[in-house]
Amino acid sequence: MQRRSAARLVPLLLLLPLAWGAGPEPPRADGELQVSSRRAGQAARVALHYLNYRQGSPSALRALGQVRKATVKTIPGIGHKYYLQFTTEDYKSSQNVGTCLATVLYLKRKPRPAVNINCTYTKDQKQTREDDYSFYKKLRQQTKPITGNDIPDSYGHIEPALEPAWALAVAGSSYLMWEKSTENLSYFMAQVKNVKQWVSEAEIKSALSG
Repeated sequence: MQRRSAARLVPLLLLLPLAWGAGPEPPRADGELQVSSRRAGQAARVALHYLNYRQGSPSALRALGQVRKATVKTIPGIGHKYYLQFTTEDYKSSQNVGTCLATVLYLKRKPRPAVNINCTYTKDQKQTREDDYSFYKKLRQQTKPITGNDIPDSYGHIEPALEPAWALAVAGSSYLMWEKSTENLSYFMAQVKNVKQWVSEAEIKSALSG
C-alpha cells in the first residue's frame, strides 16, 4: 500500500523588516494623503496582511494593486487611524481581484494595528474553495514529501514543485507581518529558507486502512 504524505509543511521563513526613518516620529498632519505616499501604501499592506491571515487560503492570497484614496486622523491618546480604498491583485497571477475599503488604527499602547477591511471579489468564491480543495488533495497525494531550501532562489525563481510551500508560507506568515507592523516598520516575506513536509502517523494509518 502506498503511503501518502499529510498536508502539513514545516517551513523556516525569512521575514525582512523595512524601517522608515530613525528616531521619534514628527507630528503627523491629519487629512488626505497622496495615494503614492509611503504611509498610504504601508497601511494598505497591513490591511492585506490581516485579510490574508483571516482568510487562511492559499488560493485567495491578495497583493496590493493601487491605493485609490487615503486619509489619516489623529485620535488623541490612542493613535493614528487610516481610511483607505485600494485595488488588489491575485498573489500568483497579478490579475485584478477586487477593491477593498479598510481602516487601520496604529495604537500607541498595543502591539498590533487594529484592522477593519471589506473587499469585493472578482474571483468566484466557489472556484476559490474548489482550488483550495484541489491544493489540499495535491499535498496529501504526494508520492514524495515536499522538501526544499531557499524558495525563491537567488534569481527569484520558484520550482513548480515548491509553489505549494511558498503559497502556504505566505498565508502563514501574514499573521506575523500584520502583528509586528507599525507606522515606521513593515515586513515582507523574502524567502522560505527550508521546508519539509511532515508525514503523520494518522495519515499513514488512514492510507493503510484505505
